Amino acid sequence: MAALNIGLVSIMDLLVNLVAVKYFNFSVVELGLLNALWTIVFIPVVRIMDRLADAGRVRLLWYIGSSSMALLQALMYFSMIFHSKQLIYVTYMVHTLVFASTRLAVNTYIFETRDSGSWNKASIMVSRLRLLSESVIILSLALVGFSTIITSGYIYLAILFTLLHSSGMLVIHEPRLKIERVLYRLESMLGKIFIPVKGLLTLSYLEINGSIPLSTRIYASALMPSGLILLALVGFRLSNEYLWTPLPYYLTQVLRLGINDVLMVYGLGRLVAFSLYIAVHSNLVFKKGSFAMGILVRLLVLMILTNIRSSVLIGLLLGLIYLANDIIDSNLFLAFAKNRSGYGVGLYSLIGETISLVGSASSGYIYAVGGPSLITVLTTILSMLVIPVVLKSRSE
Repeated sequence: MAALNIGLVSIMDLLVNLVAVKYFNFSVVELGLLNALWTIVFIPVVRIMDRLADAGRVRLLWYIGSSSMALLQALMYFSMIFHSKQLIYVTYMVHTLVFASTRLAVNTYIFETRDSGSWNKASIMVSRLRLLSESVIILSLALVGFSTIITSGYIYLAILFTLLHSSGMLVIHEPRLKIERVLYRLESMLGKIFIPVKGLLTLSYLEINGSIPLSTRIYASALMPSGLILLALVGFRLSNEYLWTPLPYYLTQVLRLGINDVLMVYGLGRLVAFSLYIAVHSNLVFKKGSFAMGILVRLLVLMILTNIRSSVLIGLLLGLIYLANDIIDSNLFLAFAKNRSGYGVGLYSLIGETISLVGSASSGYIYAVGGPSLITVLTTILSMLVIPVVLKSRSE
């Protein structure tokens, strides 16, 4: 249920952008500004929500998310009824509340109800189920005909999404003992304190006696410099904005795909990503080899994506990017979370969205000036900033 609702939030992001381009005739610059405004609103919102997450207020976060989902759907409905650009802007701003509260509620629930050694497996499971739910819903919308839904039945879709999000309260409950992150913070602090001692003991005892030092999660977080993580996050988020923000415009205005065809492309991409993801054992996602393969696949796809005209092939390539992005983002987020012992993880989103603000605000202008070719070059170069973290990373 948690994965389904994260999927619903992601789908609403896509639908708002598609409606803006197709029904309100947003230019690529306007689309970039719309996403930039989303980020501006998101930054203070996530700071507030992060405080609730640090306090373990999972239930309250979910209440906020469900209420915001109901408001978002109402605004989306009326924006199309009155054909109001102003309302579509307000709708997307409300989306920040749904996004922040839902994501942080799920992350906090995982951190407080699972031991820290299981955080990565739980995150992988949520990612897989999210991709599945997104692909099923998006493909269903494409098959039914989103144009038909917009003109005659969006109210039913709005009610369905609102009820699905509200039903999450039946599954996501307030953790009884909120001590797992406290224990992990203590463990991490001790690990950082004892790293120099461990090095001496390894040299004087373990290696001399022919033993093999065991790599434990106590020391892992301290070995990844935060500067490298932040640099990688800058490149990763900027390249994502330069890819995803103008993509609806590119598909509808350059390739001339209808909105149902665009939904098929996105749905196929998520289905491909899910199919590949379930073939990857959860323990492999946080291996250094998988991390390296993720960035390699991303670089290769980015270099050829704009040369493809077939919607099916584009969907397949998007699937590879979705998978690579999930692997990269999972590794970056886990490294960040372990450096902070599971606290203040909303800062990851805050930093990421601050970077995204620059990317989304400038993406439209960059696309307008240099077109798909310049976007390809920039996304490829920026993605390379993740490579130092790959080289420094250690397998879980």
